[in-house]
Amino acid sequence: MSDNKEYDFCLKMSRRSVKIVVIVGMFSVLLTLISLSVLVTEASAMAGMSKQIKTLEHKLKDLEENQRVANKK
Repeated sequence: MSDNKEYDFCLKMSRRSVKIVVIVGMFSVLLTLISLSVLVTEASAMAGMSKQIKTLEHKLKDLEENQRVANKK
C-alpha cells in the first residue's frame, strides 16, 4: 500500500512539473513573439526615417542649387 501512495505522489508531482514546464514554455514563446514584433516595428521605423532623410537631403540639395542660380542672376 505504501508503494502505491508513493507512486501516486510521484505521478502527481511529475504531472505538476509538466504543467509548469508547459506554462513557462508558452510564456517564453509569448515574450519572444512580443520581442520580434518590437524588432520588426523598429526596423520599419528606421527604414521610414532613412527614406525621409534621403528625401529631405534631395530637397535641400535642390534648394541649394536654386539659391545658387538665383544669386548668379
